[in-house]
Amino acid sequence: MWQPMVLAAEKGASSADKSVRCWGNAWYQVVLRVRPPVPPAVEVPIAQLSIKRWDREQVFEWRDLQRIKDDILGTGIEAMQLFPASDRIVDTANQYHLWALPIGMTFGVGYFDGRLTDADPETQDMLDKMDESLRNRPDYVGAKQAPREEHHTDEGLPNVGLAGEWWKPFFDPTKSTLDDLGMGSV
Repeated sequence: MWQPMVLAAEKGASSADKSVRCWGNAWYQVVLRVRPPVPPAVEVPIAQLSIKRWDREQVFEWRDLQRIKDDILGTGIEAMQLFPASDRIVDTANQYHLWALPIGMTFGVGYFDGRLTDADPETQDMLDKMDESLRNRPDYVGAKQAPREEHHTDEGLPNVGLAGEWWKPFFDPTKSTLDDLGMGSV
């Protein structure tokens, strides 16, 4: 059964500086680092979640990473995992990194047509109809989806997570997209 993330430690130059915070539960250790803007390449603060299992084994379920992001940063925060150029790879442990933007901002990639998960009844109806139209094909396998565990939901989770408004010291609320910041599409 999923256990909530608990703040384990904070490090910073002063008690007001909480640029590094450590969170954990029974399965995962998470380090949150808030990276200040570094113009011109990065015009907004970035939250980095460094995630690893306590037993140092691989993370096989992306929904756990989504739940960790939702718990610590919030459901209103967009984060991504980066697959860097080969000369920037850091691969020394079963450790995973999510990079997040301030609330209300998006990376400008991905799907923008709204929520679509097999947990939503309307989506399940649509998938059933699609499956029905394909069943006569000789190569038909059907959609496969890993089973959902109880904690694989964002129901009841806040828009802003346990880390609070980490972007506030840096963020100009009049800018909400990369285009607004003059960065264009990535």
